[in-house]
Amino acid sequence: MNDLVSVSDGKVVVTSKQVADAFGKIHRHVLDSIRKEIKTAGEFGEANFRQSSYVSEQNKTLPCYEMTRDGFSLLAMGFNGVDAQQWKIKYITAFNAMESEILSNHTKEISTMDELSKAYLLMESDKEKASVFGSGLNEWKQIRKEHMERVNKLQEDVQMLLNFKDAK
Repeated sequence: MNDLVSVSDGKVVVTSKQVADAFGKIHRHVLDSIRKEIKTAGEFGEANFRQSSYVSEQNKTLPCYEMTRDGFSLLAMGFNGVDAQQWKIKYITAFNAMESEILSNHTKEISTMDELSKAYLLMESDKEKASVFGSGLNEWKQIRKEHMERVNKLQEDVQMLLNFKDAK
């Protein structure tokens, strides 16, 4: 399902070429329809369609558009037939799945960052106690290792999340 849509500049999109191929349309006609949508929809059209390009089978760089879910919906409303309806459903499902995946990863990222902040605060609090109370120095030596292990683990988790995010 995820091969139907992709992420570009943080937005879930599909290309006009993919839509043309899936719906059995001539890409040039899809481009014309998108240009009309942009012209008549004003800001809404400009916000949901972005000019892009792709490399054809003949190794030529050709124009296409990336469109958001809203852009796709606006365009696909004009497509009719049983096959068109099935493709609309597939694309809408793919957009929803990708959006859900992005939101889930974002929530994990925020949660892990919060955990890291709390771990740092707790470690600093205990470190401060140890320096204020000389006798607490032995206690600090015992719990320092636990703090460092937890902070290092959370830093690794954050790094993995950031790498995962960048890979998308």
